[in-house]
Amino acid sequence: LYYRAYASERLGNNQAARDFLKRAQKEDLKVQIFPFRAEDLDILKTALKLEPEDANADVLLGDLLYSRSRRKEAIDFWSAAVEKAPRTFSALRNLGMATLVEGNQEKALSLLTRALDIRPDHMATVLLVANANARLGHVEAARNVFQKALAIQPGNDQLLQQLASLEAQLVKYLLE
Repeated sequence: LYYRAYASERLGNNQAARDFLKRAQKEDLKVQIFPFRAEDLDILKTALKLEPEDANADVLLGDLLYSRSRRKEAIDFWSAAVEKAPRTFSALRNLGMATLVEGNQEKALSLLTRALDIRPDHMATVLLVANANARLGHVEAARNVFQKALAIQPGNDQLLQQLASLEAQLVKYLLE
């Protein structure tokens, strides 16, 4: 849809471009959607020029820029997406992960927890939130995250292993 909007805009049909962008804004961003071409940058920037409130375009621009080691710019776009649409899972998750890499664990945990509230079935985010809680010493919160995830996916080996590891670390800490 973003390519169609871009082509329409280039052909001088701004109404068609805006119509395509309105449709794109309503799309649920899937993990499989990832801009990687050089021209994607111009296409997404044009989308934001025509529809400045398009949080999906912000997310996709952030993804593209982060993949090209332009982290500060990516964080700015993801932050803008969260401001425009506070319940955008991809924006919260990506901003949370980038914030975690930057070393701000408390802020990262807050963002990732908000993302997990939206998609409690997203196991990668479950692991991020639980591990961030554990690193910050919030063992009970980490345990609760694992237990909620196990309620959604009972018998998930990865979750069971992570929970067992957390419990073992807690026992080791208490015995020292």
